Amino acid sequence: MAETAKINRTELLEIITSMVIEVLFDLMQGGQVSCHFYPHKKVLYPSVLLDPEQTIVTTWKSWQNWHRSTLGSHSPNEAPVIKSLEKLKKRSSAKTYEVLSKYIDGNRSLRDLAVYMEQDVLRLTSSLALYIQLGLINLKEIKDLPQPLTVPQEKSLAHDENKLIACVDDNPRMCQLMKDIIAEAGHQFLGINDSSKVIPLCFIHQPNLIFIDLEMLGIDSWKVCRKLRNSKALQQRPIIVLVGQKGVWEPLHNKISGSSAFISKPL
Repeated sequence: MAETAKINRTELLEIITSMVIEVLFDLMQGGQVSCHFYPHKKVLYPSVLLDPEQTIVTTWKSWQNWHRSTLGSHSPNEAPVIKSLEKLKKRSSAKTYEVLSKYIDGNRSLRDLAVYMEQDVLRLTSSLALYIQLGLINLKEIKDLPQPLTVPQEKSLAHDENKLIACVDDNPRMCQLMKDIIAEAGHQFLGINDSSKVIPLCFIHQPNLIFIDLEMLGIDSWKVCRKLRNSKALQQRPIIVLVGQKGVWEPLHNKISGSSAFISKPL
């Protein structure tokens, strides 16, 4: 049987923990940090339980390792920029040059690159240290992504004709339902059922609004959102994530992917 794209409880815990560690890491870089726990009498039943003490210890060790590294004075939120492709090509192997020139564009932070290249951010940064010391690559601060756009109101869509709305979903019933709704509102519809064509078709057609099924087979919807957000052409386009259980994803969707909003599936 084919594996589904659903995220289980363990994977969800890993995602939340990595997000918390990332935030705490940035706070530690900013200055002195102290931690206080305030127990509450009310019993809560969260979807995921974190061990706060262990999370802080893990973050502290990560920060210490970073601080002791060659580029410890820099932040993983900085973006590497290649100063001269020609000089870099002369001072690196063909394979290294191919990878660096492909991924380093001056807009992706070290953390972003680590995600794209599926590496630990410290290991990745250490591999770039020599090129930075030689002046072949610089590190620069980058602005945060723009605030995710709110869900378009019915009025704005109703008065603007010829809007192209994309739906990324491998469920034919869902695509047909979305197509009927969008056509009735007077807009064009782009249905994408093949997971391998999501990014190319979105880049080619540049839809005004994108719906993405969280549980579509063959893709990581969060990574797709981030890739679309990294495109200048699609950076400002609303991306709506379709989920089965709204409550589970509400605290996560903006931070993880840059998606504008999410809604529960009507089917």
